[in-house]
Amino acid sequence: MQKPSKLAQIPQIRFAGFTNPWERRKFRELAVRESNCDISSIDMPCVEYEDVIANEGQLNKDISLKEMQKKGIIFDGSQVLFGKLRPYLHNWLNPDFKGVAVGDWWVLRPIELDKNFLYRLIQTQQFDDIANQSAGSKMPRADWNLIAETEFIVPSLIEEQIKIGSYFQSLDKLITLHQSKFEKLQKIKKSCLQNLFPQNNQNTPKIRFKNFSDEWVESKLKENCIYKSSNLSNSDIEKEGIYDLYDANGIIGKTKKNPQTLDYITIIKDGSGVGRVRLLPKNTAFIGTMGALQSNNCINFLYVLLQKMDFSFFINGATIPHIYFSDYGNAINKIPKNSKEQEKIGAFFSKL
Repeated sequence: MQKPSKLAQIPQIRFAGFTNPWERRKFRELAVRESNCDISSIDMPCVEYEDVIANEGQLNKDISLKEMQKKGIIFDGSQVLFGKLRPYLHNWLNPDFKGVAVGDWWVLRPIELDKNFLYRLIQTQQFDDIANQSAGSKMPRADWNLIAETEFIVPSLIEEQIKIGSYFQSLDKLITLHQSKFEKLQKIKKSCLQNLFPQNNQNTPKIRFKNFSDEWVESKLKENCIYKSSNLSNSDIEKEGIYDLYDANGIIGKTKKNPQTLDYITIIKDGSGVGRVRLLPKNTAFIGTMGALQSNNCINFLYVLLQKMDFSFFINGATIPHIYFSDYGNAINKIPKNSKEQEKIGAFFSKL
């Protein structure tokens, strides 16, 4: 195949051993659309949009267990799948098995291109921008003619393509592994919140740490913490600031003003995310859209307690939701009478 000799480019970051310039090639020279169709079977299961986790390119079920037979475009594991309907949904898949793609899929077979590299190419911002230049507002579809004539810059050597494709494949496997661990820990945390705290009319939890037997006592939130407000805003960011300044989403800059001298918990008091809590370290500051709570005893236990609370009961205002400490501070919770038990529970959830 004759390759275009237009302006070649070199990426800013490369794997060692590769120095050849990359080249511009139209997408129709990188991949061809498959069109042969067949009916799904046990040996060739069907893949539909609903079977794929958007943005992740992972199946969400065992598709071999699907009983209904459907007609779709055949793939044999040497192609990649791109969802052309509503391309902003980011439905794509890199299958290593035979099957049929049912619905609005492009089944793309690479042309003198590594399959895994092609799979990464369809996830790039350039491809995404072109794919979303589609006709139709309710059911937009990517325009093949437009994408086919678009030029992409790709490695001239297949070895470099393979290196890049393998690298991102390894990253995906690592992400999947950690995502699985994260989901397991979330389930453990949910179970522990249900069992390490009394439920309904119970005076003690179902599960307790050793050497603790006292009944838990009812206590208002405000009896266990001190509330602090802030008059800081984005305008208090200073070039010569020494304290991290937080808003609801994280650090926004440095400031010289009003640092907290103890670990504390911020709580969003108005607007989007109202009631969301975050544990922050001492010698940092926060802006006025949040309030702060400092514990009278164990900060980690207070943080867990706040995560259990349902702040929807205390929201005021329909247009801009708002909560007041004068309301939720009177919420009654059951807590361990023994401060050592509070510390034990707080330390346990801190590790989680």
